[in-house]
Amino acid sequence: MTSSSSRAHSAPFSISHTLRYGIVTLVASSVIAVGGLTTWFNYQNQLNILRDLKQSQVENSANKISFFLTQLKDPLNYLARLPGITELSPERQSNFLRTIAESSDAYFAIAIVDIEGKVSSSITPFSQNTEEEIEYLLNGSQVDWQKIITTGEQDISPVKVRKDQGLSVITVGLPMRNNEGKLSGALLTQINLEQLQYIIN
Repeated sequence: MTSSSSRAHSAPFSISHTLRYGIVTLVASSVIAVGGLTTWFNYQNQLNILRDLKQSQVENSANKISFFLTQLKDPLNYLARLPGITELSPERQSNFLRTIAESSDAYFAIAIVDIEGKVSSSITPFSQNTEEEIEYLLNGSQVDWQKIITTGEQDISPVKVRKDQGLSVITVGLPMRNNEGKLSGALLTQINLEQLQYIIN
């Protein structure tokens, strides 16, 4: 009787205890699950924000680079398209080159080459060794001035690191024509890409 009574009293207690334990466990599991999802969503949101921010930074940098190169390209294109520049005196040609060079520190060397490959005028604002810079433009930059004069097409070198200067540069070659519209030379320009660091930052 005592045993039966004891079981009778313990049964409700066990059931109640089990139910309470189950409810507590269920609630705890739900909290953990919700907390886990919240953490996951926050992590995903952070990844999305970082991805969007990175994409925005990349686009912003690309726009700055494009604007930078356009500013450098336009004066060169303008000069190269002017007919008869190759027929001017070296002094007058140098005046044009100097005007371009003074518009940006990125112009490391500029030269006009005639149809025979002779340099008629040149300017090297940041180097005292003009001959060395011109030699690089003609033979070390991977821009084929002969092809430019023959085909009338521009040529742009890959980015190169000049160990002697410690600079990353590209060289641009543009065809030039005389007053009769015939190919008569090439405008070669070495551009210092180190300027991009200041623009992007």
